[in-house]
Amino acid sequence: MLFAARREAYRPGMRYTDELLEQLRYEADPLADRVVGAVLDDHGIEALNRSLRHLVHNREPLPTDLPTPVLDYFARTSELPAWADLERLRGAAATFARHAIAVSLILATDSLVECYAARKGVEVLRFSYRLAHNAYRRVAETAQFMFDVLAPAALEPDGDGRIAIQKVRLMHAAIRHLIVETGRWPTKELGLPICQEDMLGTIESFSLIVIRDLPKLGIELDATEADDWFYFWQVVSEMIGVRPDVAPRDLAEADELLSAIRRRHHGPSESGVEMTRALLEMHDIAIPGHLDRGFAAAVTRHLAGPQIADWLEVPRSHLDAMPEHEASLGVFLGLADRFGRALLEREAFTLAGYQRAAFDIPSELRSAWNLGEARLPA
Repeated sequence: MLFAARREAYRPGMRYTDELLEQLRYEADPLADRVVGAVLDDHGIEALNRSLRHLVHNREPLPTDLPTPVLDYFARTSELPAWADLERLRGAAATFARHAIAVSLILATDSLVECYAARKGVEVLRFSYRLAHNAYRRVAETAQFMFDVLAPAALEPDGDGRIAIQKVRLMHAAIRHLIVETGRWPTKELGLPICQEDMLGTIESFSLIVIRDLPKLGIELDATEADDWFYFWQVVSEMIGVRPDVAPRDLAEADELLSAIRRRHHGPSESGVEMTRALLEMHDIAIPGHLDRGFAAAVTRHLAGPQIADWLEVPRSHLDAMPEHEASLGVFLGLADRFGRALLEREAFTLAGYQRAAFDIPSELRSAWNLGEARLPA
């Protein structure tokens, strides 16, 4: 296996010491933080709110009446890192086009609970209440970000993916600033909101977790596909504000980083349980009629493993045993494929009391995944 072979040739503990990672808990993103600070100093909170509303809801070109620091930021951060190889980025996009159903399922289950198991990082979500109050919006935003950055030509010059990354980076800085300004965020105990360590962990949930989970859904990536997928997220990592010198340089270092974050932070927490419960309730609403309401929890347990699932109180059911037996594994994988497809096809629906959320799948990807234009009923 890819990771086993690389671990044999790599000595763990060479980079990601507790001292380094603890330092990164108190570091954020100076460039984006300065932009947010300048907008607040020169234009006030309403100007920042107007900018954020546009960034969240408007996929059209940026209006020219945004505050000057925001326009300057978009001009300054529009290029890929100098070391980025477009051919490798295209290779990752092609992998996504081939396996988006499974990737979307992983992102909507294990990638998220990987973050919820981190007891310090998950407090940002609980503090802002965004996920607990609207689980689908969080999943839809993650899906939209994936579609924007991984669509064909998304990271080419003038591609939508570059703008999507810039927007998320600036929104992270705004959320960080607004949380700290409440005076109720325990920085000494938790570090800064959306700190460097937590951003590294989130990138791992998009890159390494996806590579590890695909075989559990019956999909084996070859070494080139896995390396290109990892490489893609290293490019995104730098563009979204992670310090280049602390990002993992290869899959072996990514493995070490994830192990260190899990050792430092993973465990049971009230916030993690709350976030996971909201996520699974959302999935139960979205689940197709021919699937058991407990299937989302069974998929999450299968991908995340029993320890994380138990910490986050993912319910157990009779479906949990299906992937463990050869006779039922094929049925389980077939149902997982239907569940993943349902997540993509159900582009918008309303949870009780929540605002409708939607995402736009680029036409090239819609065609590749054989998705129709019709939406499932809300």
